[in-house]
Amino acid sequence: MNFILLLAVSFAICDQSTSLNLDSVSIHSSVVPLPISSSIQHESIKIFESLTSPNEQSLFNSTEAVCQFKVSQDINGSFRTVSEALAVPCTESGGYEIFLLDSEHIEYLIVNQQSTILIKGKYAKPTIWLTQSGDQTIIDLILGNLTLLNIEFQYSLTNKSEQKLTPYKNLVRAESQDHYPILNICNCIFQSVPTDILQFVTQLEISHTQSVTVTNCTFNGVLNNKSTISMLQVEECKDVTLQGCIFQNSLISSDEEPIVLYYTLPNGSIVVQDCEFRNIHLENKLLRTVLKIYGESQTNVTLMNNTFSNCHGLESEVGALLILDYLRDNEIRYYLINNNTFKNNTGKFSGSIFLFSDNLLSYFSFNNNTFFNNSNNFTHGQDAFLNFSNPSYEWTKDNIGSIITSMFNGSTSDILNGSVYYEMRRKDEETVTGNITLPNPPSPGKKWYNNKYIIIGGACGMVILIIAVVIIIVSCVQCRK
Repeated sequence: MNFILLLAVSFAICDQSTSLNLDSVSIHSSVVPLPISSSIQHESIKIFESLTSPNEQSLFNSTEAVCQFKVSQDINGSFRTVSEALAVPCTESGGYEIFLLDSEHIEYLIVNQQSTILIKGKYAKPTIWLTQSGDQTIIDLILGNLTLLNIEFQYSLTNKSEQKLTPYKNLVRAESQDHYPILNICNCIFQSVPTDILQFVTQLEISHTQSVTVTNCTFNGVLNNKSTISMLQVEECKDVTLQGCIFQNSLISSDEEPIVLYYTLPNGSIVVQDCEFRNIHLENKLLRTVLKIYGESQTNVTLMNNTFSNCHGLESEVGALLILDYLRDNEIRYYLINNNTFKNNTGKFSGSIFLFSDNLLSYFSFNNNTFFNNSNNFTHGQDAFLNFSNPSYEWTKDNIGSIITSMFNGSTSDILNGSVYYEMRRKDEETVTGNITLPNPPSPGKKWYNNKYIIIGGACGMVILIIAVVIIIVSCVQCRK
């Protein structure tokens, strides 16, 4: 099995048809070498069939057999916890499929076994998953291939006067330098609460994993209430994919950016596609942006068809997107930031994009992006601020403007003058600065005006054609007479 197959299975479970082109990497999984009770398996299958539609059941049909279980803290005859179900040995190659039958589930779960595991909420509305006071996280993945489907993870404040947060760190965490597990999260919701706790807290934390795929998930803030809880932190992961996710409605006052993708493992990828980042305000002056991406190893970074709207950080370097591309071992990196929309974003140096790069082997593309109503504290760079501290020696004072222009091929902006600002510097050389102006987007009014006359012209042509046909018919009749 390779990474492409893993993504295909994950997207199928999430009812996601969009395909992604990623480099394949080898992974493996094994099963516990003990048989499962046939009576338990039969009962679980009956529950599964009664609670799912034929279409849902078809998602799990494959050539690999699975061990299916039901978990309920209210229904007799069910396992009370997921841990109890996972304690039953499974020899099927497809691993475990566990169904949460209650609308609310309470458990602290540690996954630490080399198995393929699916945990799925029962209803169309996601199952709410909580944990007890004193727990660090709700789910802690150490070993295995885990998929979470249709679950809503929530924090709670058990003592509002003392701000006692439960769990006190993460809703879900995956981390192991020894095993590098695999995590897939589909159709899940991550909820926040208003809090001023000073320690680092983030809804989803990923570190030292083989891959993480987050599909069709929503990460919620608490609207106009400040919170020190960030949304997503990923570091030292081989392959990262965010597909169709929403990050929204947050007033962040933590010391960490809301979304951080910190990349250190070689020959991997970061893909952010069809996601929305909206209504996120940065209250802490230390916060640099809403989405921060580090590049420190040979990697491919793709941001495609995303929307960044109302991302604000008046004291932050940039409102929406910060890319830090650091020099390391002469590694080639590709950053494809294409077909995205940036609107109503605000930052100190740029509203939308801030790029710092000192790696001369990196390639950048900002093609076919749409910029609208972005702002900063200066007269130029409202859409992008680009800083190259170690560029290729083929870049010169005379051609740097053309090079930057080619990076933004097909992109448009409503800013009339110099919305993309750039700086280029080398040791012992004078810094070169400048800006380019992107084309304005087509006017909707003008397009309608043109289309109107096309329609009128077409109608006139049809009338003339009909008249001509009538004349021909009348002429033929007259000739016969």
